[in-house]
Amino acid sequence: PKDLPGHLVDVVSVHSRVDDEVSHEARTWEESMAPVESGEILFIDEVHEKGTALHGRAVRVLGTVVSFDAVTGLVSMKHRGREMTVDTSRSAGAPVLPDNVYHFIGEIDCASSSNAPVLRARVSCNVTGLDTQLYEHSVEERRKFEREFGLTTTNTGTH
Repeated sequence: PKDLPGHLVDVVSVHSRVDDEVSHEARTWEESMAPVESGEILFIDEVHEKGTALHGRAVRVLGTVVSFDAVTGLVSMKHRGREMTVDTSRSAGAPVLPDNVYHFIGEIDCASSSNAPVLRARVSCNVTGLDTQLYEHSVEERRKFEREFGLTTTNTGTH
């Protein structure tokens, strides 16, 4: 562009910057559309058993909401006699209702001082009315099928 008249150099320069911005936006959009892990189906007691080995892994967890702090987005939920904390600040949607059953999908964070696993939820779904005993049975049957046929759809490769 050195041998172009001044006003054309400016046009070429602006066009180049616009191309760079569009290219950057396209890359950012592509990155945001990257596949997101659906998460290993785990029960709260299994999350506690596996502990820090799950740090950063995507999981799906079911439980009854014991309490919800709307300011912090923290949920305390319980299933099969065990409790865990779910951080819902990253998930959009309706407020979480106490005494309702929810299915949360997100990543496990064990970085707190207590090393207690916290689920950083990106998806929450009210599943009140779900037959939880039938759900547990179907998860166990699925796991048995996967073991029998050497299939794995989990993040950790174990059940």
